[in-house]
Amino acid sequence: MQWFHIPAAALGCALVISSAGLAGDEDGHYAIRLHLDPATSHLNADITITLPVDQAREGAGFFLGDRFTLEAISTDSGGRITLAPESGVLPGTRLISVEYPDDLAEPAVLRVAYSGELNISGDRTVNALTAAGLELRVDFMWLPTVTGINLQYTADAQISGLPDDWTIVTQGEAVRDDEGVVHVHRNQPDIDFVLVAAPGLERRSAPGVHVYARDFDFILTDIATRHAALSVEWLQDWMGPLPYGDVSLTVLPEGSGAYARRGYIVMSEGRAQIEAMEEELPEWGPARLVAHEFAHAWWSPADAMTEHYWLTESVAEYVAVRYVEDMFDVETANIFWEAKRERALASGPLTGGDRRGSGNALYQRGPMLLQALEHRVGREALDRVIGRLAPIGPRLTQQFLDVLAEEAGPEAASWFDAQLASGPGPWDGAEETEDADQSDR
Repeated sequence: MQWFHIPAAALGCALVISSAGLAGDEDGHYAIRLHLDPATSHLNADITITLPVDQAREGAGFFLGDRFTLEAISTDSGGRITLAPESGVLPGTRLISVEYPDDLAEPAVLRVAYSGELNISGDRTVNALTAAGLELRVDFMWLPTVTGINLQYTADAQISGLPDDWTIVTQGEAVRDDEGVVHVHRNQPDIDFVLVAAPGLERRSAPGVHVYARDFDFILTDIATRHAALSVEWLQDWMGPLPYGDVSLTVLPEGSGAYARRGYIVMSEGRAQIEAMEEELPEWGPARLVAHEFAHAWWSPADAMTEHYWLTESVAEYVAVRYVEDMFDVETANIFWEAKRERALASGPLTGGDRRGSGNALYQRGPMLLQALEHRVGREALDRVIGRLAPIGPRLTQQFLDVLAEEAGPEAASWFDAQLASGPGPWDGAEETEDADQSDR
């Protein structure tokens, strides 16, 4: 692998292409106009949302942070708009509801204009915009977001107010015009509009991946950079070409954890915590995290608010631990498996309810169930299942079960379906013995 270094000065007006694709008939569209003031953390927004006909007919609700002042709200599609000062579901949000006529024949359009503080203060402090940089994502509820947080939409944005020396990283294409306005065009659908911008970000590129950071010599950034390239190559050998083109990974000096969207990953440098460690940071920890986030390039379309969400998180985590095993050794991978066991046993089912499983179910029990399935049907069979499904980007559990039945038989699919919907999993007693007996298949 070869990394290409591009100085920050060359990136101030960079064209960043991190993914590609086309929207479908069921996708929405957001036209976003923002003016941002880093000195005051103030935002002025004018958003036009186009909803697919079927979703609009069912009625549409949108969360928006209640810290914003609504300047205007309208629809030209015959809808009736109601506002609730508190959503009653997500703290710190209001609810915008729109009821469209049943005979609606064209996509519905909703326009919302608002202004206020982009940052969040109080019990949940978020500094999304400061003189040090900008971070936009759905968790901050800065953008009107469908209540199910499941609308796949394309996006076009115009953003003014960002300093000329800030590097912009986002999905799709980002270009800064002669007046300093950043224009973003994203063809591929996603459930979020994400963007980071900051001064001093350098870029290093390898096939399939671009890493942005300020200090590539810092231990976590160095590990993340190396394993970004290694994991992308390893994952493509298993799952096929990246479905949305190259992936961007940004390591922020100050960030709010690690997360992924299509073709886009952000993680925190964590410098203070790492420098406070008594021992050197083990390489396999960040390596697993990077592999997990990059696996979302294939495993991400499942609705985040439904029982099918294990297809996104549990599969990505199982794949990440497999990556650790291959890059390091079985003993290192077992550190992760053993760490998962107690929380997996305390978790609930992954499927069978109206909503997604708990965090422990998704990140601990789900991967361990996939490991148990591997022991039951053999690694080669499970690898074929994952390899066949990855390019499709499955949204429904039944898609996984159907391919599993084809590759390993209906009995294996029935067993796994029951495990997803039942208690903590087959790690004690007879089932565990049976799995161990078949582990070399």
